[in-house]
Amino acid sequence: MAQGSENETRSADAERHEEVEEISLLELANVLLKRWKLVVGLPLLAAVLTAIISLLIPPKYTATATFVPEEESQSLILRGRSRESDAERRRVAGGLCRSPKRGPA
Repeated sequence: MAQGSENETRSADAERHEEVEEISLLELANVLLKRWKLVVGLPLLAAVLTAIISLLIPPKYTATATFVPEEESQSLILRGRSRESDAERRRVAGGLCRSPKRGPA
């Protein structure tokens, strides 16, 4: 009885194997070689059409730039003012410290 069920399983597997048609790599290569013009022609045609379209479309160049000036801190402004006031003080002080011009004696 065990032997009979084993034979049935083998025959069922053989039937399924016959139903599924397998294709070998050699058969696949043979089909591709028979249709080599189609295999090579379609990608080549797509490349040529893409090149023509890309050359016909006018190029568009866009650029953007933003400029944000740096904000001066209060310390820099105060230092700049103190330098100006120091120079002004020296100029005024230099004028006050000079003795009046005397004419020829």
